[in-house]
Amino acid sequence: MTAVPFVRFDADGRVTDFGQQEVEFIVEERLSGVRIVGGEGHPATHWVDAGTLRLREPNPAVLDGLAIRALPVPSKVTIGAAAYEVTDGSAELSFALPGTYVVRVDSGPRFLVSDFEVTA
Repeated sequence: MTAVPFVRFDADGRVTDFGQQEVEFIVEERLSGVRIVGGEGHPATHWVDAGTLRLREPNPAVLDGLAIRALPVPSKVTIGAAAYEVTDGSAELSFALPGTYVVRVDSGPRFLVSDFEVTA
């Protein structure tokens, strides 16, 4: 028998595990309720939509001065160790100290994670 690529995923479609195994084991897992599909994927680049393995799309979020606009809803914006849930499509940024910061935007499994460098 030949091993084939697979991915396991969570209820939102995020790839949680990937590898190779025999088709019969993939079918067995799926029948037992495990979220698994055949195909080659990776958490950083793929997601599962309605049972279909898909490439994650570029994040449409854009940096506009000290704001991030066009955020898919919901999104998580992370600055250092602080994370903020955004549910209205934009985030105004403010910083206690001047400097250069990396702002990470994670908009769920459909979109790629984006990093923005912000100087305040």
